[in-house]
Order: sequence, then C-alpha cells, then structure tokens
Amino acid sequence: MSRDSQPQAGPGLENEPALLVGEDYAVFPNQRLPALDSPCGEAYLAHDLRMPSEPRYALRCRRDLQPRLEVVRGISKGDDLPFACPLAWAAVPWPDDGREHYVVVLRRPDGPRLVAPGETALPKLREDFLKRHVVPQLVAVLSELHARQIGHRAIRADNIFFADESRNSIVVGECVSEPPGLSQPVIYEPISPGMALPFARATGGPSDDIYAVGVLLVMLLNGGDPCAGMSDQEIMQSKILHGTFGTLVRKARIPLSIMEPLRGMLSDDPGKRWTADDLDLWLVGRHRTPKSHTLAHKAPRPFEFRGEEYWHLQTLAHAMAEHWDEAVVPVADGSVLAWIKRCYGNDVARGEFVELIEQLLAPTRRGGSAEDTQLAGLLMAFHPEAPIRYRNLSVQPEALGRALAFGGDKGALKDDFMAVIESGLALTWLHCQDSMRPEFVPFSRAVETVRDLLDRSGWGFGLERCLYELNEAIPCRSPLLDRFLISKIEQLLPALSRIAEEEPQELLPVDRHIAAFCAAQIKEIPRNALLELSEEPDSPEHRLGILRLLANVQRVTGGGSRELGRWVLRCISPVITEFHHRPYRQKLAEQLQKLAEQGALTHMLALVDNEDTRRRDKQGFELARKHYDHAVREVAWLRSGGLTSEKHVTRGSQQAALLISSVISGCTLLALTLIYVG
Repeated sequence: MSRDSQPQAGPGLENEPALLVGEDYAVFPNQRLPALDSPCGEAYLAHDLRMPSEPRYALRCRRDLQPRLEVVRGISKGDDLPFACPLAWAAVPWPDDGREHYVVVLRRPDGPRLVAPGETALPKLREDFLKRHVVPQLVAVLSELHARQIGHRAIRADNIFFADESRNSIVVGECVSEPPGLSQPVIYEPISPGMALPFARATGGPSDDIYAVGVLLVMLLNGGDPCAGMSDQEIMQSKILHGTFGTLVRKARIPLSIMEPLRGMLSDDPGKRWTADDLDLWLVGRHRTPKSHTLAHKAPRPFEFRGEEYWHLQTLAHAMAEHWDEAVVPVADGSVLAWIKRCYGNDVARGEFVELIEQLLAPTRRGGSAEDTQLAGLLMAFHPEAPIRYRNLSVQPEALGRALAFGGDKGALKDDFMAVIESGLALTWLHCQDSMRPEFVPFSRAVETVRDLLDRSGWGFGLERCLYELNEAIPCRSPLLDRFLISKIEQLLPALSRIAEEEPQELLPVDRHIAAFCAAQIKEIPRNALLELSEEPDSPEHRLGILRLLANVQRVTGGGSRELGRWVLRCISPVITEFHHRPYRQKLAEQLQKLAEQGALTHMLALVDNEDTRRRDKQGFELARKHYDHAVREVAWLRSGGLTSEKHVTRGSQQAALLISSVISGCTLLALTLIYVG
C-alpha cells in the first residue's frame, strides 16, 4: 500500500508503512500490540478504511500452522456480538523477512484480558455476576457460531476479555489464528481430544465449546484451577475414573444453585451434554435435569503395571499409552491376554470383547513392528473413544491430516504416521467403535486412499501426496515456494513466474512437493506425467514430465509468463537434443523460443510431444545409421587394401573373363544365326 493511498490512521501514523488486507483494512507492521497476542499469532495495530473510528487489530499467524481461514468466511460480521470477530484475511509479504504470512484482521476488545496468559490465579467471580454478565455473553457468541456449525475451540480464561475498563461484561477472544484446540490446556478439553497431541485434535464442535465453558465457570467460581498441582496425565486419569464433573467439582467450592448447569456442561458423553440453548433456558429459569456420568466398568481383578494396580480398562490403556516401551512387554508375553481371559472369559455378555482382543493380538499386520501394532489395537479395544495411539503419536482420526502437516512428515512422528496407515490401525479404530456414525464414512474412504498413495513411492505419491489429500487448504510445502503461501492451484504459475523473474533459476521448476500438490488439486493430471517425473532428474523423460505437468496446470488455470516460459525452455533442453535430425532440431528450438516468449506451455508441450514427429525422427535416424554403418564398412574395406588384394583381383578377373566369354559367345551365336537364316 503506497503512502499516497493510505488514509490518516491517527496521530503519529501518517508516515507509518502499512499493508493492505482485503480492500478495507490497513495493518501497521511497526505497531505491535503485545497485550492482544494469541499463542500462535502476533498482534499489530490495524485501521478500518471504511469506519476509521472502529477499533481493529491484526494477527500475523505462524507459518508452520494452518489458521482456520474457513471459519473467517463462515462467521457473521455482526457488530452486536461480544466477540473478537474476524473481519478479513490475506496472505501478505511481511517486511522483516519478505515471506508471505497469513494476516487476520479482527474486532478489537476495549478492555484487558480476564487473566494474563500463564497466570494461575483467576478473579473469583460471584454467581450472580456470572449469571448476569458472563454466561449470557458466552451464550450469545456460541449460539451464533453453532448455528453455522462452527466450533470456537478456544474458550479458556486467558482468551476472555473485559468489554471495557468498567469490567462489567466480557468479550470472547478470537478462534482463527491456529488449528482448533491447539492451545487449549488439557483441563479444558473433553477426554478424547485431551488425550491427543495438541496439534492432532479433531475440529470438534458445539459440545466441545460447552464443555470448555463449564470448566471456565468452575475456575471463575473457584478463583483458580481446582486441579492445580496435578499433571496432565493425572487429570486425564481422574476424568476417566471419576468423570470430569467429579474431578473438577470435588475440590472446588461451588454454589449448589449452579451445580445443575455444570453437571450438564461437563458431561463426558457428548450426546448428553448441554447445548447453548439449554444454557440459555437455564438463564431464564427453566430447569433440565442432567444425566449422570456412568463410571468406567471395574474389572473383577486388577492388572499390575509399573507397580500400580489398574481396575479399569480405560485407565490402564491411558497408562500404557503414556509408557509405551514398558507396555509392550506384557502384551508380547501374553500377560494382558491372560488377564482378559481370567476377568471376562466366562462372561457371556463380553464374549465378543474377548474375541476382539484375540484378533487384535494376532500377528497378521503389515507396517510397524508386530508388538507395537498389537499394543495399539489393544488400547483401542480397551478405550474405543480414545484417539489412535501408536508410540509417539496420539491423534484423533479426523485430525490425521493435521498431525501429518504439523510433524508427521519428519522424525519419529513420520514413522509412526506411516505405521498407523500401513498397518490398518486407522480402520481398526473404526472397527472398535460401538456404532458407525455418518462422519466415519468419509474418514474410511480417506484412509483407504492415503494407504494406496503410501504404497507408491514415485513423484506425486507418498507422504507428500497424503499431506495435500488430507489437508485441502494447506499451502504447498515446496522449498522453491518457501516465501509464498500457495494454497490454490491457480496461484502456482504466477508464483513460479515471480521466482523466474526475480531470481534467474538454475533449479528445476518442479519438485516432489509441487508434483504432489498439483496431483491432489488437479485429478486429471496425466498419469504419464507422474511416471516421467519419477525418472532420473537429468533424463529427457523427467524434463518432459516437468513440461507436461506445468502445461496441464496452465490448461486448467491459465497464467504463465515469458520468464516462466524461458525457465521451462532451459530445463527441457535435453528433450530438444534428443531429436536426431539437426535441421529439425534447430527449427524446433526456434519455434520453442517463440512460444516460450509467449509463456505458452501447452503449445510447447504439443510441439515436443508429437508422436508422429518422434517416430519419423527415429526411423530416419535408424536408416541414416544403417547407411553410415555400410559406409564405414566400405571405407574400412578399402583402407585394408580390399580393392588390390590378390583374392579380389582373381575374383574380379574371373568375373571379367566370364562376362567377356559370355559376350563373345552371344555374338558368335548371333552371327551363325544370321548366316544360317540368310
């Protein structure tokens, strides 16, 4: 944004550089607002060009995380909501590193945070204040979001602001700068997402928000965390054993009048958990009796693990997942199976459960070690609602793609991710569920697709392809495109054109990530393009594959430029030199040069990928080679004295004598015939 087009944003900002986000917002990269920082976003001053008096701020999101841009499009821009509502977003080059960052502009709260990030002490609020000023605001925001099937997934004390300095009402903080649930402490998360790695939590929805509101209210009534001093593992074990309500409320002083909504909001069964509408009804005095939490089933005898006795399958599963290497031993030596048979072998009602355990412990899987896959399957049977757990990986099925994007393409998580897919553990998780839900169907199809892609190692397949198939909006991770955020196929050729224009490249314009990105976004990419790209990088086939891929992108999206055409022309030089006919090769180079100047990749491909021309060139070359070989033999024969050798002279004399005698005999016969006839 130029200075001339920048409006007056306030005293002292007239000369400040600004970035344009959308058409209506200016963001000032030199004006930090640390008090408004999010865990994964730095806050900066923003200015609304249409309504200069309205307070705005912007968050610059982390590049290694995918913000919830789809939520920005789905959220209402209503000014009456007590919510740091996202107003616009864009990928803009940031001045300090020249790389594009996602920047989201939001409505700015006028008051301070309820509690600073990292602080454990919370303001202890009265029940009547919560009922009049806090809960109605939360209900208003969540009702609006949930009506659009959007979960906030960031309801926590340090993401709540006071509406103004009087502190009589609140504003709910933003929820778009990071993946859902990433920064949520374990205590705010229901049991299943709480057990998953923070970046491997499902998108979730309204019931997760209501749960977080219940936790928040307990903390505000208690003036702090009732589980302070407990580790995340201890909190999860307590939630599994005693239920969330029992875990939080038994150590907190909560007024009896608010027990009813807390019990409803903190239900560990999402189907029984209250909704925003239920909470709204409670505010106006209508009561609904929440259903009690059903405690985990207690085994007839305990299983000893790491010196402790476990009476419940769910708590044992959680402990074994936290201490994987030690848990492999009792699974491999059969002690777990023996315990299950002793506890449930004669229980008719749980006969299918015992059979399932035996099937899961059968060493018939591929991918990962047999012991690890057996333990992973066992944990699913013990606690079906828990995430998929395999060594270092703990992921909710819906978040497999998010886990791969954050850390599953490198290090130990890469091996764990591949083992989960290749061994079929993701589908085993579905088999262990009590009932099949509609959302499981697309997940099952996605897993089968990804499993097939992992089996193929060529360009356009493997982990790179899985990354883009499971994350539709993720930017291309190619090192070549590092300073850009290319999330749509239409952006690829313009980005490559800018690279070619600004930095003349000796590198090739396509790598494994670009090939996988294109194959995921353009389903009709020719198969032979990916096969050619899988050849050696210096081979003519690989270079032709590059042109074929980019030409198909141009066919679908348009775009291209002279600079990109020149770059591609340089890279396909081995394809040109593969033609044998020198005059044609020179003519082809001239024609390609003209097309490259126009950026016409599709026409360039048509010119070099003509099968008739290639066949004629090959046939002509074979004929010329035969003529050449014959000439070489003739020259060699002459140089070896073949024309003057005794053998050759004798043979030549004999042939000459035969010819002469034949002529004389013929002439004599002709003369005698004439004499006789005459």
